[in-house]
Amino acid sequence: MVEDKQAASSDGEGKLLRLLYILLFYVIYGLSEFLLALITIVQSVMNLLGNGPSRTLQEFGQSLAIYVSQIVSFLSYASEQKPYPFDDWPEGPLSKDRS
Repeated sequence: MVEDKQAASSDGEGKLLRLLYILLFYVIYGLSEFLLALITIVQSVMNLLGNGPSRTLQEFGQSLAIYVSQIVSFLSYASEQKPYPFDDWPEGPLSKDRS
């Protein structure tokens, strides 16, 4: 009986903690939309006025896309793995080609 109450209590704490992480990552998700808009504007200007888009921003854009995918997986309960900063920042295919 006592063990059942302790298990239910820790399970409730785990669910509450998960909700706090969900709120945190939902805010980060919203910030990533702003960041994507900024990258799009900068890349478009560089493409129009310069020698094409920035390779560095292309790489960052790919890793941001993977990161957002990880956030969506966590928010939708498809994954228990918490994204960055609780895990490494993801690398996109362009970053791996450079190595």
